[in-house]
Amino acid sequence: MTIMVREVMKVLPGKMAEAKEVEKREFAIWDRLGLNIAVKHYLPFACQGDRMHTLVYQTEFDSLAAIEALGKKIGPDPEMPAVAAEWDKVLESRIVEFYTVLD
Repeated sequence: MTIMVREVMKVLPGKMAEAKEVEKREFAIWDRLGLNIAVKHYLPFACQGDRMHTLVYQTEFDSLAAIEALGKKIGPDPEMPAVAAEWDKVLESRIVEFYTVLD
């Protein structure tokens, strides 16, 4: 069963450039760990008000076990706590959704 993970992060106004730098640091950790995860990035094209400060990431996994295995690789990395703390400084909110992919 394929699982799609969609993460919606609302960036604090004026913090988008910092958020993109935190993103680069996190993905560099993924690369160093040899994780070849295909992540699609989305930004709003047109919307109302402050929704332009939104980042959306979408990734598909073969199973929930694959998601769990990813967490076991990333979680213990010594650089991840600092990256997580940086996300906390630039985000107003974060929502993670899990979907079953219907083919």
